[in-house]
Amino acid sequence: MRTICYASWKGGTGKTLLAFNTLERAAASGLSALGCDFDPQRMLSRQCAMRARYGEAKNELEVVNGELSIEGIERPVQVQRQESYDLLVCDMPGADSFVFVMDHALNEMDAILIPTNSAPYEILNTTMLVRKIEEKGWNAYLVPNNVPPSQKRKEETIDVITRMGTPVAPVPVVRRLAHWDAGMEGLAANEFAPNSPAATEMREYWAWLQGAVRISRKAPEAAKELIYA
Repeated sequence: MRTICYASWKGGTGKTLLAFNTLERAAASGLSALGCDFDPQRMLSRQCAMRARYGEAKNELEVVNGELSIEGIERPVQVQRQESYDLLVCDMPGADSFVFVMDHALNEMDAILIPTNSAPYEILNTTMLVRKIEEKGWNAYLVPNNVPPSQKRKEETIDVITRMGTPVAPVPVVRRLAHWDAGMEGLAANEFAPNSPAATEMREYWAWLQGAVRISRKAPEAAKELIYA
């Protein structure tokens, strides 16, 4: 069982997009995955709710709403201890105003994934979060996300964020209309346009993530009714 989260100290970095596509890729790989939406806006939960129109045509993505409190954070910890799921994907709030509780949550993660690009305001916010992570000794990765499509911009983004000293995902996730259009349908990129560059990037990103965080199938029979009762 692995527990990961997408975190940032500002909104609009693409946490929910990455969390949603990660859940879809996990399900497509035959893993038992659970999403936990700690963001008060509940966009991950809403995105998954939109899938109901497809019935059994798409992989079921299971998401619960998390409570941003010490007790609420302990629930995913209980899931991990029970090993009822292969993967827990948490979408954290895009703010730094929940300092104590956020610290407690991030401390429980096997990996913290931080979406960012090379825009000045992104770098400033990401740098502060990276410093906190270094102080705490947490395991984290920077994820180049919402990157302009030119090769020059991709290389620039990776170069800039690599200088922060935190490991960087080698697959830049480019700003593409396929993600926008897929999200409007409650779908992930690989469901909406499997032959698109967006879908290819998400497959490559998922392959990297599986290896980096050592995500594997461990719990084929999950006692899910015991969790989040």
